[in-house]
Amino acid sequence: MRRTVVLLLALGACRAPRGEEALAPAPPREPAPVEVAVVAEPPAPAEVVGPPAPSDEELSRRERYLVARREARRAREQRRAELQLEVQRSPGWGAYESEHYLILSYVHDAARLDELRARAEATRARLVREFPAATPLGGANEPSGTVLRVFGSTAQYYEYGGPGGSSAYYSPRTREAVVLLDAHVDEPRPYEPLQHILVHEYFAERLGLADLPLWLLYGVAELYGGMDPRAGRLELPDAEPRLAEPVLQRAVDQVPLATLLGYGSRQFFGDNAEGLGAYGSARLAWSLVLFLDRGETTGPFWDPAWRGLVGRCVEAAATAEGEAPREAVQRVLDGVDLPALEAAWQAWVRSHAGSGASGR
Repeated sequence: MRRTVVLLLALGACRAPRGEEALAPAPPREPAPVEVAVVAEPPAPAEVVGPPAPSDEELSRRERYLVARREARRAREQRRAELQLEVQRSPGWGAYESEHYLILSYVHDAARLDELRARAEATRARLVREFPAATPLGGANEPSGTVLRVFGSTAQYYEYGGPGGSSAYYSPRTREAVVLLDAHVDEPRPYEPLQHILVHEYFAERLGLADLPLWLLYGVAELYGGMDPRAGRLELPDAEPRLAEPVLQRAVDQVPLATLLGYGSRQFFGDNAEGLGAYGSARLAWSLVLFLDRGETTGPFWDPAWRGLVGRCVEAAATAEGEAPREAVQRVLDGVDLPALEAAWQAWVRSHAGSGASGR
C-alpha cells in the first residue's frame, strides 16, 4: 500500500501585544512537534478476470471453420438437388437421407434402409468418439457431403465401376461410398462392407487423411466392419474363429511386424516378397489393431505402454503440420518397443490356432 506522508511544522512568531510598543522581542516559543500523519489510499478495485482474448491463430481457425461449415452446407444442398434430378431421370433409384448422409438407393425395402441408416450413423458416431476430428468447434459433427450409393445387384455394382471381387468402395473424386447390398447374396454380415467403407470415408473427408499407412487404415476398417456399432463397445462375436483362419495363422509366421508396417499400396495388395495376398494383408492388419484394441483383455500378452497406440497414430497424422501422415505415424512408432510388440501380438494370434476356423 502506498502512503502519503504529510509534515506539519508549527513555528513560533514574535509579535508585540496589540496597542503596546514592543520593547524587546518576545522570547521564542518552543517549536511545535512535528506530526506525521499516514494517509492510506483506497484499495484499487479488484481486477475482473475474464476469458483471454482469442489469439490471431484461434480467430483464424474459427473463421476457417465457419467458412468451411457454410460451404459444406451449401454443397450438401446442391448435392441434394442433383440427386433429385438423377432420381427423376433414372427409373429405379430413390433418394433418402440420414442425419449425416445423403442416400441414393436401388434398394427400397424399408427395413433394410432403416438398418442401413442406423448402422451408418452408429459407425460414424463411434468414429467421431474414438478419433475426434482435428477441427475446431465440433466440425466432425457437421453433415457429411458424402453420398451413400446403394446397389441392389452385383451386375449393377460392377457396371457402375465396382472393383472386381469387392462389395464396396469409396471415391474421393465423386465423394461417394458405393455399396453392394444384394438381396440375393447369402452373406452372414451384409452390412460389413458398408461399415468398412465408412471408415475410409471418415478418415478422408473428416480428418483429411488420404495417405494413412495401409496397416492402420485397413486394420481399423476391418475392425469396424465386423462389429455391431450400436453395442456398448466393439462387440466382435466371431473374432476367435477369424483369428484361427489358416490364412492369418500363415501370415503371422511369414510377415514380420516391421514389414507389415512398411507395406505400401503395391505390397499390401499382393505384390510382395512374402507371398501374401490382399486378403491376408487385411487380416494381418485387422489382427494387429484388434490386439491393440482389446488391450488388457489379452492377458499376459499385454503391455500398458501400448494402450491407445492406434488413437495416438491417427491423432498424430491428423494434426501433423509440415510432414506427411505416414511420417507422423512413424514418429509415434519410433517410441514403441516394436520387437516386444511383435512377439506379444504374434503369440496372441497363434494362441487362437485351431479354435474353430473356417478354412480359407
